[in-house]
Amino acid sequence: MPVTSPPHPPAVTEAVSYWLLLKVFSSGCTALTGVEAVSNGVKAFREPAVKNAQRTLTIIIFLLAALLAGLSYLVNVYSIVATEPGKPGYQSILSMLTSAVFGQGAFYYLTMAAILLVLSLSANTAFATFRACAAPSHRTTIFRTRFVIEGGASCIPTES
Repeated sequence: MPVTSPPHPPAVTEAVSYWLLLKVFSSGCTALTGVEAVSNGVKAFREPAVKNAQRTLTIIIFLLAALLAGLSYLVNVYSIVATEPGKPGYQSILSMLTSAVFGQGAFYYLTMAAILLVLSLSANTAFATFRACAAPSHRTTIFRTRFVIEGGASCIPTES
């Protein structure tokens, strides 16, 4: 039976699809970069704080670009392709790449543990910096009532 391509979506659907794709991509990219941690912690940098934060973000961008280029090159060299999640034998691209380069020895498991640690810490960044970002807004009634913990105590710090 010949395979036929699906019908072309309407222009509005196509535009929304591209927007959603870009939104998801940008959210995923910034989730692991540390951009939010640097942006939220500008006050923690030595003076000139803004200039030092900009330098830090520039370094992060170059490191991420180098890592992406390296991963893309190695995935191409080893002919690694994505597998379908939920199917037997599923592995992530990083798992397959690490296995192809270093084998399934101790270094493979050390690398997977390191990836798990990095992902766990990056997911925690937004939670850890929320209080510091929310502190200046704690006086607004709407904001404060949304973040009251049981017993009536606010989880937003007050200014000293």
